[in-house]
Amino acid sequence: MSQSRSRRTVSRLQSVGLRLMGMDLPDWSFNCDNCCNDGCYRVVTADVIWLGFLRRLVTSYFQTTDEKCVPQADLLKTASLIAGESTRRFTRLCISHPEQSINVSADQRRAARMGLSLLCPAALPASVLATSLASDDIALRVKNLLAGIWQLPSCSVELAKGLLAATTKVINAAVTANRPEQDIAAERELQTSLRAWLTTPHEDNCVPGAAAGGVVGPGLGGVVPAAPAAKSGALLPVAAALPPSIAPGFLQFCIALVVDPVVAPFKPSHCGNLRRLVAELRSADAAARVAELSRAASADISADGGDVNDGDAALVGMIRELKTVMVFLTALRRTGPALVRFSRLVADALEDACSCIEAYHTAGSPVKGSVAAFEKRWRGTGKTAAEMWSFFLSQFPGASEDPLITGMFFSGRQQCRASAYAVTEVPETGTCAKNYQAARKSFTPGAFLICCACAHPRVLGFVILDKREGPPALLNTIMTRFALLPEYIIYDFGCGAVRSALTKLLWLLCDSTILSDEFHVVNHMCSVSLDPRSFLTLNKANTVAPEQRNRAIKLLSRVLRASGQTEYTRLLAYHTFIHNVRAHARSASPIPLPYLYDF
Repeated sequence: MSQSRSRRTVSRLQSVGLRLMGMDLPDWSFNCDNCCNDGCYRVVTADVIWLGFLRRLVTSYFQTTDEKCVPQADLLKTASLIAGESTRRFTRLCISHPEQSINVSADQRRAARMGLSLLCPAALPASVLATSLASDDIALRVKNLLAGIWQLPSCSVELAKGLLAATTKVINAAVTANRPEQDIAAERELQTSLRAWLTTPHEDNCVPGAAAGGVVGPGLGGVVPAAPAAKSGALLPVAAALPPSIAPGFLQFCIALVVDPVVAPFKPSHCGNLRRLVAELRSADAAARVAELSRAASADISADGGDVNDGDAALVGMIRELKTVMVFLTALRRTGPALVRFSRLVADALEDACSCIEAYHTAGSPVKGSVAAFEKRWRGTGKTAAEMWSFFLSQFPGASEDPLITGMFFSGRQQCRASAYAVTEVPETGTCAKNYQAARKSFTPGAFLICCACAHPRVLGFVILDKREGPPALLNTIMTRFALLPEYIIYDFGCGAVRSALTKLLWLLCDSTILSDEFHVVNHMCSVSLDPRSFLTLNKANTVAPEQRNRAIKLLSRVLRASGQTEYTRLLAYHTFIHNVRAHARSASPIPLPYLYDF
């Protein structure tokens, strides 16, 4: 007789029904034998679904079990051949798109000067020249590699113009504020040097073996530096002559080696084979060995190794897996007489990369709260999942596995480590920005889904988000729920996840490779190393699996957004269970199942 009482009764019946349907779900439905080998997933994918529940129905915030792990900032310098994220960004812009203008803000002037110190020190006065990049051994080898492919003065023009504009603004603001002249003397010296370099003809600005691209000064025999009309215009003739089908791979490999964190695609396990490759590139018969390795890596080899020599099998296997290396070697064969010079330049950079990788992964002092101490306690080397779970419970005896308390639903996958990122922590995500989708103020952000990468993907688990999605949500979930870390982790904001992990989770980057998915990688072209197509294992991987699962979940948008915290979690659990059962059935059937199949 009472409508309000009837609504409450029906609502409670529905809640009880969801609870009963989501109790004791079979663990097999949240696992995938196709993607998992001896407890280790080859590939997992992750993304957020922006369908949160009503904020006014939040009963309590989820409990987390994290342990103090202070980021170690100096690890960023060790992880790359060039220190400084902004410096690497400017370097990438100069050599990737030398024809495009570069905007330099006031707070980016130091990074711009560092970039010019590496690419074109002649444009800067000695007082502001960064000696670490103008004379350091590794920096000099990096510059030699770049100078063998690109006409660096042409590549540096737009950066010099951007720095000049930023410096001029600073000087004008200082004059308007009546600051003493001695306070801006260094800025005026920089301004004068940049203007002189941009307007003075010089022989170094001429492209060897090609027509000059600038304006010839009368009687000086040189040209004024000028940016090319197209990005290929700054290439030296030997690089510009490469076939269009392989030239991008050749250039992208060299760019990635120079300006990316080398610890992201390369692991300590690669160093032995990388040094073998370095020896081959420096050998007297480098041309023959490059051709031999390239053909062996490109050929179809049977499980027993085929025609590959026993001594080359491991090296060829690495080249085949890291397709950027294979494409580079294929292109290197087409450089003709320049092959020996290119081989030695790349060999120097690869040897420096190996030193960076080994130095980065060298264990530090396990001081309480440090990165090394966290790794020592929670990495779990040699332990089973059950042993790691037991140790976790010994450290956090009050920890719960109830998803209504933790916000994490992983059937049969207990928490095995503490989280490294606290809820209130704001991580560094690098220079590549991602605009998180703004959730409505009346709703919570949504849920983070972890899926396998099959043709019929399963949801391995999900996390209800208290706040907006970010790399910490991904990293905390992977490290706490996967005793054996996946070989590859696919996430749309892969570059931000790598940047967040660089200062905390060395062991995660040692065991796993973080990449972007094929759908979002075009939005975050920080590196070819983040493209899943750069790795053989991911050739047939379904890197957009979460997008497919999100499509089905979005059909429940009205129901989910009208739910409370409890019903939202239970409904998602039951929904993922039903879809996983269907995915298992479709995966097991050799033929497409009919529409009316009884799952």
